Amino acid sequence: MIMNVVLFYYLPPIAALVLFSICVSIVKKIVNKEETTKHTITGAILFSYLFYTLMYIGYS
Repeated sequence: MIMNVVLFYYLPPIAALVLFSICVSIVKKIVNKEETTKHTITGAILFSYLFYTLMYIGYS
C-alpha cells in the first residue's frame, strides 16, 4: 500500500518536472545539431511512466 502511494501519487510530479527539463534540453541540442538519443530514450520512458500512472489512477 505504501509503495502504491509513493509510485502513483508522490513520484509523478517529480517525473513530470524531469520530463520537462529533458524536453527543453532536447530542443537545445536539436538547435545546436548535437546527439539526442539518450535524452529521447529517457524522455520516452518517463512519458510512458506518466501515462501508465494516469491510467492506473483513472481505473482505481
